[in-house]
Amino acid sequence: MLSVFHRRNPCVRFWTLTLTLTFASACYAQTREASATALGDRITRDLQQAQLAERQHLPDERIGYLWAVLASEYRRAGDFPASEDAYFKALSFFERSPSAARNYATALDNLAMLYLVYGWLDEAEKYNRRSAKIRSGLGYPLDEARSEQHMAEIDLARHKFKAADDEAAQALEAMVRLDDPEKLDMVSALNALTITQCSRKACVQGMEDAQRSLKLARSFFGEESAAVAHAMMAVGFAEWKLGKLDEAGQRCVHRSR
Repeated sequence: MLSVFHRRNPCVRFWTLTLTLTFASACYAQTREASATALGDRITRDLQQAQLAERQHLPDERIGYLWAVLASEYRRAGDFPASEDAYFKALSFFERSPSAARNYATALDNLAMLYLVYGWLDEAEKYNRRSAKIRSGLGYPLDEARSEQHMAEIDLARHKFKAADDEAAQALEAMVRLDDPEKLDMVSALNALTITQCSRKACVQGMEDAQRSLKLARSFFGEESAAVAHAMMAVGFAEWKLGKLDEAGQRCVHRSR
């Protein structure tokens, strides 16, 4: 069934890739919306700032923060080795600062997501669990929800649909209840639920979640955003699973223009 549909609809290659890399890549896809030159300039500037902060012996938490920002920028630029190295530098400084526990947990979680995007699932799970353990004792429920959602994405990449469904649902409940300002995490949770539910023969509910994701993405990020593109992929996946092959194909062709 999949191989036949793959020939009929070019979008399937994106959906099947999503089952491996998950919608975590949505936050990294924003690179296309920024100037590569501007990003390169920021990397150069922020590298200099991080190195200067070390030479000036600024507080460890401040130096760690600068390296973490730089790691995120390398990630957006698609430079995996530099991003990984910068995250480890950030972690080494956060470890020396007792007040940096929250930033330390965030850097661990971001490192986990870096590994997830590149398909290093064992490493992704290792650092996600370390982050979640720290976050569980800090009293920031939205941080805990993010760790839960990211674990759902890791389990989704392993095709552990039941576990991913439970984790994404629990994370989404907290995000909705607490009115999470980071709406991209809510979009990602809904997209993950679409995949898990449609993979477990509950695609009517999956389609509802995909439509919620698309509405949310359009409201907060705009029609041409990466968030909308990923939400539309989720809708297309649900349409495919529900047997609406023509609609799914048209949706993918529209987004690829």
